[in-house]
Amino acid sequence: MIIICPVCKTKYKENASTCSICGFSDELGINRTFPIPEDLTYWLNTVVKPYRVKWKAKKRGVTPLVQINTSKKHENDERRRIEIEANRKAEEESNQRFKKLLIGILVGMVTVSICIIVIIFGTLNGWFNKENNSKDIERVVERSFETNPVANDVFMEMVKIPAGTFKRGNTIITLNSFKMAQYEVTQEQYQTVMGMNPSSFNSNPATGEVQSKRPVENIKWFEAIEFCIKLSEMEKLTPVYTITNRRPANGYPISSATLTVNWSANGYRLPTEAQWEYACRAGSITNWHFGNNESELVNYAWYGDEFDMTHQVGLKAPNAWGLYDMHGNVWEWCWDWYNEEYPNVSQDNPIGHDFGTYRVFRGGGYGSPSENLFSEKRGWGELTHLSYGLGFRVVLP
Repeated sequence: MIIICPVCKTKYKENASTCSICGFSDELGINRTFPIPEDLTYWLNTVVKPYRVKWKAKKRGVTPLVQINTSKKHENDERRRIEIEANRKAEEESNQRFKKLLIGILVGMVTVSICIIVIIFGTLNGWFNKENNSKDIERVVERSFETNPVANDVFMEMVKIPAGTFKRGNTIITLNSFKMAQYEVTQEQYQTVMGMNPSSFNSNPATGEVQSKRPVENIKWFEAIEFCIKLSEMEKLTPVYTITNRRPANGYPISSATLTVNWSANGYRLPTEAQWEYACRAGSITNWHFGNNESELVNYAWYGDEFDMTHQVGLKAPNAWGLYDMHGNVWEWCWDWYNEEYPNVSQDNPIGHDFGTYRVFRGGGYGSPSENLFSEKRGWGELTHLSYGLGFRVVLP
């Protein structure tokens, strides 16, 4: 009977106790009548057989006829190891790319978040400031002439201007809070206080406009001063100004007079140049109170060659503090004497020079070019100067 060696698969006789090729012996306890398990076969092929073959061949001094392939498993293991290592490296590279992508996304999200926060903060800050400004400039509507039945329907509407500073040249001007008339003094108001209307444009208003709501004009500086005196007396306030040596003693126009001032009084007065510019700018630093775009000026002012007369006050858009017609319609008398140069020092509540030849007016008129409407632009004229385009507005402390 021929038996197949379970190790090297060599055929040999049954009575032979040892394989002549690999040296397998029945002493290992192998039952040759049943299949050898795979794990045992692997152990026999990779551990027992190589050593037995080599030992027998060395003992006999011959080369084994059958060469056993013991490297196949190792080759598979090495291939698997290489594949695992390649997969690991690929996974690491993929993780690195993912990390970089994630970091980029996070940086982008943080940047966008910061931008959104800045925008929201700026919006909220602007809204908050606007709310505060709205509170600061809440209009204080004060009824005039409460003791005069003829004037019961006439009001002088005043806007509260907050304390603050603005830059004039290289100096800083600081001002206390005050109240400024929301509109230029109208013909109706002037007629009620002074008993006459000197305006040149005293009829034929533009279509849809009210004649009595047009600004008073064609008045001298002294007459604007006298309006403040009489309005203060009618309001039972202490006049700021006192006029003596008036010429003529009665009637208009006033050709000359002596003026004394009590700045601590609580009555109406003309704005100082500093008050006028500060109120006009309403916090702006641009040519006009709304910005530098001249194409927008028509929304805020009556000016230029196309407008050949005054118009009802308050029809154009106001500035940020609720004041109307600060640009155009009529120039507005101020308190200050004109001097070509401002004092080169920062000042608190300046009232101008102590003397001079001309008084200042501001704002530009209905026929003025756009550059004459700049917030900083100045005009000037003698005390007896008259103009169809020259009026005024008043302030209170």
